[in-house]
Amino acid sequence: KKKMSSLQASLGKIQADVKVVTGEGDFDAKRAAAALARKRAEARLEQVESSARESFTYRGRGRGDYRGGGDYRGGNDYRNSGRGYRGGRGGHRSGGRGSGRDFYIKDGGSGRNFYHSHSHGGRSSRGYNPKSNQDSVPVCRYFRQGRCTKGSSCTFRHTQEAAIQGSCFQATRTSSSGSLGSSSQNSSPPDPFFGMAVSKAKEAQDKEPAFAYANPEEKGPFYSIDVECVATGSGHSTSPNHRIPGRIALLDSDGNTLLDAHVKFGPDQNIVSYLTPLTGCTAEISEGEEAQSLEDIVKLIKDKIPKDAVIVGQSIKHDMEWLGLKQQEDYSDAVDIAEIFRHRVPKNVQEAAAYLREKSSDKENTNASSESSTIQEPKSNEEQPPPHKDEYLGFETKYRIFSLRHVCINLLDEDPQQSHHDPTLDAKYSLVLFHKYRSAPAAQLRAIRDSLHRAPITNSFSYDCPLIDGVCMSINSYKYKWAGRFIWKWYSALRCKKET
Repeated sequence: KKKMSSLQASLGKIQADVKVVTGEGDFDAKRAAAALARKRAEARLEQVESSARESFTYRGRGRGDYRGGGDYRGGNDYRNSGRGYRGGRGGHRSGGRGSGRDFYIKDGGSGRNFYHSHSHGGRSSRGYNPKSNQDSVPVCRYFRQGRCTKGSSCTFRHTQEAAIQGSCFQATRTSSSGSLGSSSQNSSPPDPFFGMAVSKAKEAQDKEPAFAYANPEEKGPFYSIDVECVATGSGHSTSPNHRIPGRIALLDSDGNTLLDAHVKFGPDQNIVSYLTPLTGCTAEISEGEEAQSLEDIVKLIKDKIPKDAVIVGQSIKHDMEWLGLKQQEDYSDAVDIAEIFRHRVPKNVQEAAAYLREKSSDKENTNASSESSTIQEPKSNEEQPPPHKDEYLGFETKYRIFSLRHVCINLLDEDPQQSHHDPTLDAKYSLVLFHKYRSAPAAQLRAIRDSLHRAPITNSFSYDCPLIDGVCMSINSYKYKWAGRFIWKWYSALRCKKET
């Protein structure tokens, strides 16, 4: 405040000199007044800069150790430790302790030049490369968890031990037991067999047979179909007792809409809910003049697609079952794009790690016994299973299936389901993903699957809206419905008791 007040006073003097210069008088007087004002301004500026240099020599934020250095008697000696006033906020050339959430290399190191924020990717140093001294740079905690996205540009250290621990962290996340496993704060060393189990599952997926239409010369013809259903029951099942088609879309290989029709329901069909927040269908649209019966729509689809057509879509088998289309009769083949991006992981990471650990110990014992004995046992002539099978790995694996929305958000930077589900958009993006990644090599697909696996979870519609008009949207919705019934039963009994 004192500095600012003095600066304001100097500014007032300069303004007064300017008024003198701009006032009446001869040219020599104006020039002399201007020179005097310039000298005063330069002197004041030099005084402020020297004061600032003295005040900010500490260049750090650690707590100074007043016991070991600094002349805190006057609070002006910053050469040894901080501001020097009872361990003030400095922490400089030789002293200072990292305090709170701030991290200072070598207890302050060279003050601000060594400062790093404890948060990931914090303030990097000015004029200092943190990777020049790798031993003193802290390990990146996000890399330890396998979630660092900065790569070589990260200001923290990436080590091989942290990479193994990151693989273990990702493996324990996908464990069926749901435990988070070893974290960065756990003092026990990570189990390398956890990461080994995950790596073997990925390698097995890389060795799987190539995608049926991975050859770019295969030109189809490709079509895409998407169906949005309305509810005929209160359950979540996809059977006709609970769901029937309400809106159907058909697109060709270039993304042109060939059919987009709403289904008109007969009087004998009991519609529990049109699921408008999900499908966008309403009773007015379904009863409108443009709506058609399901039989007429299926007949139009059969007329528009040839017998050798390849149908592309997300979970396309359910759509074919709802429409009653049969393979080799109405179309040639169906491609589920979820199979392109699905991620293979151990079904139980702990059991897989235990198997690999036991196998490794048996191999060591076998090598030790073979060294002590000159007689070698004959090799077994049994046929080995294919390298992509679970029998070859020795433990069971499973696939994590990603939704169409999750894939589009993370790969195309597009959200096709911002409001209700539009079947034309879903079919369009299914074709875009199919044509873009169907011929991708195994290494690229592996990187894509890893990125989808590590990306933030995209909540499904049933997660945000578990119930619509009393209809369960997933198997996890029943608990909310049961809780609502319990509360309604309790409220009804309480109301009847008050009335009586």
